[in-house]
Formats: sequence, C-alpha cells, structure tokens
Amino acid sequence: MLTRLPPWVEVGAFLLAFLAGSVNAVGLLGFSHQSVSHLTGTSSLLGLALADLAISDAIHLLLTLFSFLAGAALSGLLITSTALKLGRHYGFPC
Repeated sequence: MLTRLPPWVEVGAFLLAFLAGSVNAVGLLGFSHQSVSHLTGTSSLLGLALADLAISDAIHLLLTLFSFLAGAALSGLLITSTALKLGRHYGFPC
C-alpha cells in the first residue's frame, strides 16, 4: 500500500541526507580523517585501512563500527514499542 508522500516529506528527506553527508565530509576532511556519522564513512575508511594493511587503524575502525551497532541494538531492546508516537521522548527507554 504505497502512496505518494507529501512534498514536504521529500524535501525534508533530501535536506537531512544533504546535511548528514556534509557533516560526514567535514569530519572526514577536517578532524584527522575520522568519520562522524553513521556507518558509511567508517566502513569506507575500514576498507582503505585493510587495503593498506594498517592493522591498528583497522582495529580502531572495526571497534567504532561494533560500538555503533551495539548501541543501536541496545536502543532497540530498551525501546520496546514499535509504534511511532508523536510527542514521545525517545531519549528515555520507558
């Protein structure tokens, strides 16, 4: 049951994607080449570290990926409701 999204949702989605990419690019280029958002930059750097056989960098990036995934899994366990509720404070697990 797919319907067309309202235009403001599409604009918001594009804006969020652009901002996330911008933040990651600034972090990657400006802060000792460390990605700062999600997994895409970190996994790219992990691939480069593995290709260069930089084992200590690869371990650091692998632990960064694992920490992100573990935090996401823990959040999923703590927030048990699957329904999105407007006005709910998702910063608290109850």
